[in-house]
Amino acid sequence: MICQEFIMLGKSVPEPVADGRHFVCSAGFNKELGLMRVYPLSMKNTPKRWHKYWIPLERNPKDSRPESWRIEGNRAPGKHRMINNRFQETGICMNGEKEEILDYKIPPFNKYRNSIEYFNERFASLGIIHPVEIPELLFKENTNGITFSHPRYGSKKFPYLPYLRFLDENPCKTRGRPFHELAIREWGIFELMRKTQKETYDIDYYSSALKLQENPPLLVGNHNKYRSTWLIIAILR
Repeated sequence: MICQEFIMLGKSVPEPVADGRHFVCSAGFNKELGLMRVYPLSMKNTPKRWHKYWIPLERNPKDSRPESWRIEGNRAPGKHRMINNRFQETGICMNGEKEEILDYKIPPFNKYRNSIEYFNERFASLGIIHPVEIPELLFKENTNGITFSHPRYGSKKFPYLPYLRFLDENPCKTRGRPFHELAIREWGIFELMRKTQKETYDIDYYSSALKLQENPPLLVGNHNKYRSTWLIIAILR
């Protein structure tokens, strides 16, 4: 399948795999298909947010989520690093187009369409959340351990990982909590954490850098294996 216009919205932090490759997952938008997940990208020459691309895609038989697409091309070790050359830039979004995308709602609509529960009910794997109030940033200890030796990339290189606590239109009732608390996997915040090399994570510093005071929309996605578990792919500041 050829996607004539894939609009990039966000990219996840590169994660290493056993054969030495690093995989990046991306999410974007197409006017006909809606929100789309495109993967696995490499780290080199990644597409830019709000830019439009022509890209050949195929389905992954191991991923039944309707929003998921795999880049058509050679993904073998040694070749995968060039896979991003399959993206051909065709333009860039204007402000009116951006607003239309940020207001995208998964049909059919109801009063709780701006909520994780609504996405779960519709068996959606991607969605855009507009938090009811300004979300709260926090860092949690990386209980998975720091296991990879690569000096720069991968969430497992960090002793603490970023999360956002927020309310949507239909608050989470799990474990008696009235809020959601989702891990952030946006590449940008991990690059900021790497470059600043702070021994402690200053909440005010990172909240300001992410422009959380503007209460930005959140691009969220679920896990392939655990469909009710969600994370934040991008903060659309």
